[in-house]
Amino acid sequence: LTHIKLVVFETWKSNKNIKRFEIVEKNKKKILIYVGLDLLGDALLKLPALKFLKNCFPNSEITWFAGKGKSIFSNKLKPLSKNLIHKVQDKISYGSTVFDFFKKINFDHYDIVIDTQKRFLTTLLLKKIPTDLFISPSGNFFFSDIPLAAKPKKNLSLNLIQLIGLLSNKKYENYSPNKSKTKKIAICPGAAVKAKQWKLNNFLEVAKFLKTKRLDPVFILGPNEKEMRLIIQKAAGNFKIFESNDPLKTIALSRKCSFGLSNDTGCGHLISASGIPTLTIFGPTDAKKFLPIGNEKNTALSSQLIYNDQNINKITPTEVIERISKWLK
Repeated sequence: LTHIKLVVFETWKSNKNIKRFEIVEKNKKKILIYVGLDLLGDALLKLPALKFLKNCFPNSEITWFAGKGKSIFSNKLKPLSKNLIHKVQDKISYGSTVFDFFKKINFDHYDIVIDTQKRFLTTLLLKKIPTDLFISPSGNFFFSDIPLAAKPKKNLSLNLIQLIGLLSNKKYENYSPNKSKTKKIAICPGAAVKAKQWKLNNFLEVAKFLKTKRLDPVFILGPNEKEMRLIIQKAAGNFKIFESNDPLKTIALSRKCSFGLSNDTGCGHLISASGIPTLTIFGPTDAKKFLPIGNEKNTALSSQLIYNDQNINKITPTEVIERISKWLK
């Protein structure tokens, strides 16, 4: 009956003329989510879906299974997972090789197992876990107990939310727009990959514009961006610099800002995770796939979409200023 109910819900979603009624499952459910790699960027992309799952199943006991390495939710992002994840399982390597079929692992029985990845071998391994309901996008949902009626979302975060949506008729909603009157603006100018880094001078030009509007740009720098600090300190404008290797401190600072500006990088996902509107500048990466969600005002400028070129520096400071000016009114 549960399977039939969920299939009906999913079928109805493809018809906008059918009135939606939302159901929150109040029974205690044991849920396992398999995520494979779970580094900073991976975890932040999945965080909205995790929150949505807990919203649909508020009394659930969620096990977060990172089968390909240590999960950042077991250390640096652990406070973010409070009241969301009951247990992080990242001590067992599982899902990468055929030899995993011969591992003697005594899995608990779960009400729901959610496979977030699409690798055929990994999905077959996860099918060994005892469960009443198995959800997986692998093989175009061939292994999933509930099929997807709608077209899969391209954005990775929305795609995972769509996956969670198979379990409920509840609608995902973004955070409420930030209504703070603060004058601080969060800026993340760094990126681990140089091709994803908009020129620092471009960020400085935008920061100077913000100063003319009596706003207070704050440059957020990581431990590997000391050279940027020296350039920013020498630039005219007396800009504030915030340096930290603690993701939670970056989120806390961002919550005190009006909006954020960033390259497509982990720092950008951190400021977006705070709930403030964020403009992300994209070059070689896919803006539609990696745009952070969480605030309905989040937007992107992509050199690929504008200029059909992966060179991020095709985008000009003028274009960025035009886009963020909408948030200044």
